[in-house]
Amino acid sequence: MGLKSRGLDVWEADMRFREGEEVTEDEWDREILPQAVQKYVDKYDIEIDLSKPVPEDEQLKEDIFNAGVDLLSDIGIYNIDTETVMEVSKEEIMAGLEKAPGKLTLGEGKDAVEVLPRTGNDKRPPLTQGGPTGAPVTEDIFVEMHQTYAQEPSVDLIVDGVPSGYMGNDTPAGTAMEIKGTLFELRSVREACTRAGRPNMGI
Repeated sequence: MGLKSRGLDVWEADMRFREGEEVTEDEWDREILPQAVQKYVDKYDIEIDLSKPVPEDEQLKEDIFNAGVDLLSDIGIYNIDTETVMEVSKEEIMAGLEKAPGKLTLGEGKDAVEVLPRTGNDKRPPLTQGGPTGAPVTEDIFVEMHQTYAQEPSVDLIVDGVPSGYMGNDTPAGTAMEIKGTLFELRSVREACTRAGRPNMGI
């Protein structure tokens, strides 16, 4: 018996992944995805000028968007952990875009910044995210490394690194030590921001 749909929220996504078609990661990466991408590149006759990595042509931008929506509704979303595919309809994609917030506030108080949609030739300077961005960082320099980013005035947000270990131990996924490592990571990045005089920066 199928699971009852609740609309496309996190719970519905979880149910769809559990009931979704089983596909290996290799099959998804080497066959399904590239073949589908080529199908919609051909359908919309998409050609990119490599000297302009951000398209300026309005028709090209519309074609890329429509190709993306078609692609997503055609092949769905792949979950590498469950090796299953969640189907999603065009209507759900468009409804999700309609519900997307017009802005996002990250951080608090004087350290807060607003993330706003950007348009072509936007005159507003982009936000700058600083940090090791998911790279492994040793425990002994973790706070100091993040502090160097947080104290830089041009940095608006921190994208932190990952502890390479905690108290001399590895932190493999799915273990209690992973939780300890994550708590160390969060405390350390917040301490780094506090030392830099920006305790409420967005992380």
